[in-house]
Amino acid sequence: MKRILLTLSCLFTLSVLQAQLVELVNSTNVVTGTLDDIELSIIDWEIINASSESIAFGCKKIGVSEVSGSANQFCWGILCSAFGQGNLTSTQVVTLAPGAFTNTFYAHYRHYGNPGQSTIRYCWFDTNNISNQFCYDVNFCVESECIVGVRENTAVGEISGISPNPLNGSGNISYSFLSPPNSGKLSIYNMMGELVKQVSLTKKNGTVMIHANDFVSGIYFCNIENEGKIFETKRLVISK
Repeated sequence: MKRILLTLSCLFTLSVLQAQLVELVNSTNVVTGTLDDIELSIIDWEIINASSESIAFGCKKIGVSEVSGSANQFCWGILCSAFGQGNLTSTQVVTLAPGAFTNTFYAHYRHYGNPGQSTIRYCWFDTNNISNQFCYDVNFCVESECIVGVRENTAVGEISGISPNPLNGSGNISYSFLSPPNSGKLSIYNMMGELVKQVSLTKKNGTVMIHANDFVSGIYFCNIENEGKIFETKRLVISK
């Protein structure tokens, strides 16, 4: 069972990462439910060190907007916060080698009978350089339509499939956006965080062909982005 141990922090910065620090697997920025749902949860994300160095990661949450009477909690490493509102930084530090990941991040939201939309920002940062961070907003919507910013809404995309995976010949990566991207990209990184392939995306949805012979055998991470914002990362295995 996770221990409850977090401390308040006065250091909060909304600056975004200049160079990619982490990538998220199975992330979503919209979690919906009804008043019959006691709790909404994020339980299966993987946080990947996308840098080329070993990083001691900290994690924090920022209450961008919160429904009155609701409460939320997040867990990082072995520690979980108490349910509440506002900004918190975990005292837990999780060290990851380049390309390594952790699945110890969880988040929970309780409405306590109060419908509406709450937006919580989760940030992962280098504890040795707290200005180096990556933040991601999640909208928890109870009996309410989830409304995200215009820029975010028009840019949201996903990797809908990688087939086959593992890949030992030719295959494809399928993607889709809510609307045609302004500067969409599909990027593939190796375990060292090095970019090995990048394809520009201009259509609302489509397929990118890939060939195993263009890679060495190993594990890679594919992400989809628009206007510099990454929306989803999935694992690709090359086996020749």
